[in-house]
Amino acid sequence: GRCPMNETEPIDFCVALSGPNVGVLYKLFWVTLSRHCNLSATTFHIINKDVPSSVMDVVVGLMQGYTTKVYKLPRVVDASLDFNGYDVDYTCDFMMRSCGICNWACISHFDMWFKKDWLTFARQRIADDVAVIGNHCPIMLVNRAAYKYTTVKFSCAEGMDTGKMLQREMVDLGWRVESYPELNKESDTLAAQEWFHHIGGGGWHYNEPEVSVKFKFAIEKMEELGI
Repeated sequence: GRCPMNETEPIDFCVALSGPNVGVLYKLFWVTLSRHCNLSATTFHIINKDVPSSVMDVVVGLMQGYTTKVYKLPRVVDASLDFNGYDVDYTCDFMMRSCGICNWACISHFDMWFKKDWLTFARQRIADDVAVIGNHCPIMLVNRAAYKYTTVKFSCAEGMDTGKMLQREMVDLGWRVESYPELNKESDTLAAQEWFHHIGGGGWHYNEPEVSVKFKFAIEKMEELGI
């Protein structure tokens, strides 16, 4: 059943940082997250995939007052792939295995900004028989007790986002998955936009046009929000 204290359920909040726009995108992410979400009982785990130490210093500086742990994990590069799913899978599994000991881990993209308290929304849905709340794209809570029994773990498949096969296996094992797809797409629905906006591709686009678009969007949004 559901626990009446779910709103303060300890959470390991995990974010992997990668790409040339980390500096601006993460500031937008963090300021809106801390502005709108209840971050009590939350430990932050920041995975540095390829980010310069000068940028990481800024990231950690933004998070003063919160328990924050930083890990350096090499980024697996495959030039033949537009999207390197293997690196994403490996990183998500590392988060589940090595980032904290809380019963629940949050795995979040950093190329997004928040409008409402999604974390409390998710915590309120924690229950003993629930394995996942949300979707990998862009944010989810994962029950470590359920995860340890799976064999698929995180893995990509043709036409499927990271975590979809994991969710299917968890359901087959008897767990519930509360995906709320209307809140977890790339902000292409009004429901998603009510809670957060997912910019999309901010961590892995390295071609100059995409980099410029993401950078410009983040700067304009921070100015609009007074960040």
